[in-house]
Amino acid sequence: MIPNLRFALRFYLPLASSIGLIFLSFFDSADLVKVTNVLADVGVQVGIIHFQLPAQAMANHNFLFRVAVLLFALTCTLWALGVDFSKYVPKRLRVKAHFRVEEIEKTIKKFFSEEQQKGSFESSWKDLLSTYDDERLDRLAKFWEKHNKSKIPARSEITRDVTAAEGITFFRVKRNGLLSYEMLTCTGHLKFEVTPRQRDLFHFTEKFELLKTPANDIKPKFSELLRLTPSIILKPEFKQIFLIDDDIDSPHDHTIVAMTRLTLLPFPVLSSTLYLWKMDDGRLIPIGYGNYYELSDEIGSTVES
Repeated sequence: MIPNLRFALRFYLPLASSIGLIFLSFFDSADLVKVTNVLADVGVQVGIIHFQLPAQAMANHNFLFRVAVLLFALTCTLWALGVDFSKYVPKRLRVKAHFRVEEIEKTIKKFFSEEQQKGSFESSWKDLLSTYDDERLDRLAKFWEKHNKSKIPARSEITRDVTAAEGITFFRVKRNGLLSYEMLTCTGHLKFEVTPRQRDLFHFTEKFELLKTPANDIKPKFSELLRLTPSIILKPEFKQIFLIDDDIDSPHDHTIVAMTRLTLLPFPVLSSTLYLWKMDDGRLIPIGYGNYYELSDEIGSTVES
């Protein structure tokens, strides 16, 4: 069953049933006597609970009929609102990361409002990008030459317009309460490819692991769910580690915050992720973004790109 259909059956079907029943309660039960001949033996299955509506008996008792219908409508509404969103977010995704400054700016404007941007990262982030690039590539060069016995391309050749990355991310989210979720694990890797002019392709790998921080606790406010397109902003932190030949790891190199908007309705969907470098003083600097794509054998939600 396709993901959106699964979610529609779990959320929209009981919600629509509730609305229909509320509408039905405005009718006089005597007007529904003919209909009850059809409804008499109809039962409704909600999860593991089976409801049998004694329609013919209630047709002669208008008050009893309305109370029963409204209670049934309330049950359907509560069942819909109790949906576990963690079951409809994909567990494995392919990700493509990009690092051009103009594309980072477009991603920020497309997925995050001005209110969401405020306080999330430094407004002068473009002036600090070179600091990140220089520090990261300097550490990569030392680690690479120590274990790979070769030199990486010159710093001037590893520019953002010739660098891209692709990989896979795995994550697991657990529901702790009605509006309480927890990100338990999230790991993955990105394989970087650098295509410097007049040189052979240079590539290296970074793997990332979820750090335990308060940001792993996802507790959306009820007011956030009342918007036309309710969404929440996720900001988990990851340690980035250089990797050579799948068996040689560097120490924890730097920390990245993955700022992602999770839209809950009309269907659960992840936006592109804005990668933020966490400086030693706590400031956050946008350094790239990633688009998600579902794996062919994965059952999960549609990914917004």
